[in-house]
Amino acid sequence: MLTRNRTWSLCFLALLLLPVAVLGLQISQLEYELVLGPGDSESVTLSISNNSERDQSITLYLGDWDRDSRGANRFFEPGTLERSLSNWLSLDTASVVLGAGETCEIPVTIHVPPREEATLSGTYWAIVFLQGEARVEERGRTGITSIQQFGVKIYATIKGTERNIGSVGSMVVAGTEDELLLSAAYANAGNVKQEVTGEATILDDQGQVLALEAIPWFPILPGSNRVVHVALDPLESGAYLARVILDFGGEGLAREVVTFRVD
Repeated sequence: MLTRNRTWSLCFLALLLLPVAVLGLQISQLEYELVLGPGDSESVTLSISNNSERDQSITLYLGDWDRDSRGANRFFEPGTLERSLSNWLSLDTASVVLGAGETCEIPVTIHVPPREEATLSGTYWAIVFLQGEARVEERGRTGITSIQQFGVKIYATIKGTERNIGSVGSMVVAGTEDELLLSAAYANAGNVKQEVTGEATILDDQGQVLALEAIPWFPILPGSNRVVHVALDPLESGAYLARVILDFGGEGLAREVVTFRVD
């Protein structure tokens, strides 16, 4: 019998292997961000459509999640993480059957504990999984079992408690004859979800800019670390300076500068 964690892996694999049109389920929105006070309640609505030509049975359940230092999602049982929102969520239903071409709306309600029950600050989060039933798709002489699954991420930030802080820690520049690789460790040292962009610059010992590369947007959860990698063209022998500047949406910028040498 598959455990739930193994089921998650199977579901995401199925989504990679099979086109959405084959499986037929669609959902209108994959993230909700709310700002609430202690004791507040608010509902969001998950709108699910069955675009296939047959009925679909859908199961809903809660989970926790975070990201590793590369930005990949990791999934856990509900209530596992320190900033889990799972215990604040209530689903209107745990399952629904959608006929061909039908759409339904399922409310999810967030109940923030009152001030006297908990001291809260910053952002909390969880995920609502919507999982279709297992289907066998014929591919020539092969039958592929597929399960379609969506994960709807829900964030709730406690208003008036936000601390938006970021910093760049260690930074390393290493290279080969074909490529120069800059790696910088960024830390979300605050208590809110951040969306980060930035740039990496290489300068010579006279301050002349030799290379400038944009660092693509990435999200990062509070208390998390992310290692940013930037590939650059190789350099001739000499002394250089590498600079990383990241904008995390706070009052300032996170930056780090190191000197390095190419022999």
